[in-house]
Amino acid sequence: MTMPVVVGRGYFDNGVPETPPNPTYIAEAARAEEIEAAQVELRLKFPPVYREFLLKYGAMVGQGFEIFGLDRNRNNFFMDVVQQTIFHRDALGSKANLNHIVIADDDMGVSFLMDTTNEERPRFVAFGVGYDDYPDVAADFNDFCIQLSIDKMFSRL
Repeated sequence: MTMPVVVGRGYFDNGVPETPPNPTYIAEAARAEEIEAAQVELRLKFPPVYREFLLKYGAMVGQGFEIFGLDRNRNNFFMDVVQQTIFHRDALGSKANLNHIVIADDDMGVSFLMDTTNEERPRFVAFGVGYDDYPDVAADFNDFCIQLSIDKMFSRL
């Protein structure tokens, strides 16, 4: 198994470094105060499982998938959950569910959202082209990550 590549401060200063085949990239761990600031800006509380992900990884990009998060180095390598959620809310206007955060997308018009209404048991849903009724796509965060990483999300819709 290949170790994740940490994309920290200065990672791209001398061009793109050589990496192992099919790497998984992680941002540096988010700090508690960054998570708190993100929650305040979005006016919601992240479920514990997502806070743990942010505290451990910050954000993640693998072979064919990405889980949005917080990139404290701001090197634009990772998608920011706050920016993507605000963009999603702005696009939907008054129809936006303010308990949803955007944590991934398929680059073809479908966003994957975490419904934070029930903090202890968040839902994972799809929204976008052909999916305007928010169907469930995963049982929990672990299942979501596995389904996303092996590109099985749409077989569940």
